Amino acid sequence: MRAPSKVEHRTGKRVSPHFSHQRVDRWRSVEAPRDATYYPRFHPKVLSFPTGLCFFIKNFSWYTKKSMFQIFKIDSKNLKEKAKEIAELIEQGKVIVCPTDTVYGLIADAGNKEAKGKLYKIKKRPKNKPIPVFVSDIEMAKEIAEINPKQEKFLKKVWPGATTCILTAKGGGGTIGIRIPKNNWLLNLVKQLGRPLAETSANISGKPASTKINEILAQFRGQEEQPDLVIDEGDLPPSKPSTVLDLRFSPPKILRE
Repeated sequence: MRAPSKVEHRTGKRVSPHFSHQRVDRWRSVEAPRDATYYPRFHPKVLSFPTGLCFFIKNFSWYTKKSMFQIFKIDSKNLKEKAKEIAELIEQGKVIVCPTDTVYGLIADAGNKEAKGKLYKIKKRPKNKPIPVFVSDIEMAKEIAEINPKQEKFLKKVWPGATTCILTAKGGGGTIGIRIPKNNWLLNLVKQLGRPLAETSANISGKPASTKINEILAQFRGQEEQPDLVIDEGDLPPSKPSTVLDLRFSPPKILRE
């Protein structure tokens, strides 16, 4: 007499020999209804078609995960309307993919530790790599960084624009990267919030940043941690991430061109 498998001990139901209990455990954990993912609960006739069932389960899991984030399509007509909703979401601690003056970026409330922690997880960024911030003007930058007259004069030349500047953080907290984006919608968003926005390129660490919306969506689909919202403005003009300069040196030290 055939000895019952581990799955049969656990479920009390006979499982097709085409499946292993390792597959059961793996598919049982996907984000889908129990009956759609844990195949010992299917009718025995369904179990006689393992290939088709595997395809269904695998693709159903991918579909449910890809739909976890919401997508806002924006244009000049609905920009103001959506901006208010987006500001409210950021205040709630949401992490958002949005277009910038360079590439698509990930933004969150810089003063919200939970939101910043989620941003790190989504991007899979090492915790020892600080995340830069967007500010609306030099006065907001002065609230979080030490800026001397010489540095201020330089900042007025490169801001707003695609230059992130490394400065000494106020309160003895090391350094901080700051940028004023050359993007009216983003500037208005920061002004509306009244505080800096944590920002980084919208890509998994180690993968390329992009200006193409489909490439952005492809990187985050299927990930355990995903953005709460994607602002879709279509493909952006060809560009690359901002230049990074360390203003603690004179002349400024180029960290990324």
